[in-house]
Amino acid sequence: MSAEEFVARAWSRSLSNLATLDDALFEEGLRTMERDAAEGRLPDRIVERLDLVVFAC
Repeated sequence: MSAEEFVARAWSRSLSNLATLDDALFEEGLRTMERDAAEGRLPDRIVERLDLVVFAC
């Protein structure tokens, strides 16, 4: 995904490790990320690695 797509997704707080951040701190961090993405300071593509566990019955 692009840096802009990653920032847009982060705004939804769907990333559970961001859910516990203070609202003001969360918003400040995302505004910084938006600025960095717009100025080309973030990678063109961001790869998000997930751990996946599958349980069978």
